[in-house]
Amino acid sequence: MAQRPGIFPTFFISGFECSTFLWKDKGRRNLIAETQHDRHAQEDYNILRSLGIDVAREGIPWPLVDRNGCYDFSSINSMIEAMQQTQIVPI
Repeated sequence: MAQRPGIFPTFFISGFECSTFLWKDKGRRNLIAETQHDRHAQEDYNILRSLGIDVAREGIPWPLVDRNGCYDFSSINSMIEAMQQTQIVPI
């Protein structure tokens, strides 16, 4: 895909779901784990790059990060490392 002038390096932008909502039974869903994006982020970004997509929206699953006022961002380390290796632009 041709590079375009502007904010982002490509016209198309992708994104990965990060919902961690509570179901009516009060169980919390973690869609990053359910889709295995946390385990396969490198592969996911490589697929985007092969399609000419250089920008991806990554959300932070806040209930997994905020531990009663203490913040642990280790749950997104694999995504950060994979973005750096594939040169995907995060938004």
